[in-house]
Amino acid sequence: MLALGLALLSSVGYELWGTGFATARVQNTLKAEIRQHGFPLRPVPGGAAGFIRIPKIALDMAFVQGIGSEALAKGPGHYPRTPLPGEGGNVAIAGHRITHLAPFWNLNALSPGDKIVLQTREGTFIYRMVWQRVLPPDSWWVTAPTRSSVLTLTTCNPRFSDDERLVVRAALVYGPTPRGFVDKLGGVSIESILNGGG
Repeated sequence: MLALGLALLSSVGYELWGTGFATARVQNTLKAEIRQHGFPLRPVPGGAAGFIRIPKIALDMAFVQGIGSEALAKGPGHYPRTPLPGEGGNVAIAGHRITHLAPFWNLNALSPGDKIVLQTREGTFIYRMVWQRVLPPDSWWVTAPTRSSVLTLTTCNPRFSDDERLVVRAALVYGPTPRGFVDKLGGVSIESILNGGG
């Protein structure tokens, strides 16, 4: 019984903290590759697609292409069947909430108006949060195409459970789109947003 208990504790410990060390190493590698070679022309499965920054919750990570377990072990993952930033429509990104550095641990702390910044080869994109909802896990409509340029973030809910999905929807307020450049920042600088202002 003691051995079984220790094995269980070791397993839980690895899931909560050990996976974070592995993801941190991968993130360092992905960021170094982007610094050295720039963003990829087209993301490859499991490869870096860009950066996601959410100043409100101190998130600053590379996001990868794909939402399978291997991809999400590296960081937040872009739903492959959704457009990339700059292509218009609904860009969707998933992320872990308790393992692999738990990038979306505090996603529930976002409020309407909070900014989310994506950076890719196509430029810098700033989104303003519009709503947050807790939905059934099969609510795939949140990743469906949209006419306007939006960002959808998804993660498990509540923490330590996958019974529901926490979903955040944000609207593009700055960045290129197929219909032209959008700038609704009202003079607020990108640097100010990245530093938690604006």
